[in-house]
Amino acid sequence: MAVRSISSDRRRPDRPLRTSRVMLQVLAVRARVLKDRGFVFLWVLITVALIGLALATAAEIYRTQRKRDVEVELLFVGQQFRLAIERYYEATPGPQKRYPTSVDDLLRDPRFPGARRHLRRLYRDPTTGSDEWGLIRLGSGIVGLHSLSEQTPLKVDNFEPSDASFTGKDKYSDWKFTFPPEGSAAPSPPPDARGPGNTALLRPSKHRELQHGGSSAFTVEVRSGD
Repeated sequence: MAVRSISSDRRRPDRPLRTSRVMLQVLAVRARVLKDRGFVFLWVLITVALIGLALATAAEIYRTQRKRDVEVELLFVGQQFRLAIERYYEATPGPQKRYPTSVDDLLRDPRFPGARRHLRRLYRDPTTGSDEWGLIRLGSGIVGLHSLSEQTPLKVDNFEPSDASFTGKDKYSDWKFTFPPEGSAAPSPPPDARGPGNTALLRPSKHRELQHGGSSAFTVEVRSGD
């Protein structure tokens, strides 16, 4: 009996040691789990940040491409108006050429009995979505138009020769689609824009003309010659 008691007493100190080892193993497992969870959470945050960056980059690329498409459309529409004004001008009966006095004249030329069109339809300004345009006048005649948008264009160079004057412009409203194009030799001004000893100067007017929804208009200031 004494031997058993001594043997039993010798084994008792091992129980707390084994219990401590088990607890350490449990704690180690829990630490690894928490560590793994921390890494997972970190990777989730990194993934979300990368997805957000990719979406922001894609949105910026889309906005840039959309703006380029709008500029291409504006150049096309402006060219249609320019060609229509040229056709109207060249179709004037007789030697004295005239410009249209209204945009509606391009849709239906009142000088001819039939339905003669120089412009297929009244285009909207792609930069504003409106059919309001700034009109450029020589006397009472319309020689061109421009957008009313004050936005800054992406395109600043490499224009077609007819649009070469747009190079370096800061606003879409500075893209003026005139016939003839700016920088080209101007045709003789109509009789209502000139007089003896006067010179017709194409420049912005200081007033607003209620035309096509109240868009700002341009006119000619006639100065007396020296």
